[in-house]
Amino acid sequence: MIYGCGTFIPSLPGGKIHLGESTKDALIREIREETSLIIAPVQLLDVVTTFEHASTGKVERQYVIISYLSQVLGGSAKANDDACELQWLTQAQALNCQETCHSVIQVTKKAFAFIAKK
Repeated sequence: MIYGCGTFIPSLPGGKIHLGESTKDALIREIREETSLIIAPVQLLDVVTTFEHASTGKVERQYVIISYLSQVLGGSAKANDDACELQWLTQAQALNCQETCHSVIQVTKKAFAFIAKK
């Protein structure tokens, strides 16, 4: 699943971890808030650290992106607070999406590889 808004730049749902919240609890909450889906984490796929730099080169922000493959347990998929549109994509569609950032494509490949092993 990818989603976006305005000039559609595909992304994966996500958000901040609340103080005292586990990564899995944050995942479940964020997916419910952003897509109305009830999910269960299945497999940790990747952990990526990215940095946002000022024009001086100084690091201004650091992001740790934790990606899980998850199973949908219920709910009805719809774009909620962070996006205008939500789409389910096939493997070919996801991997050929030119507007998607490299890290999204890499984690998508890992998800499909994990599923293929099952």
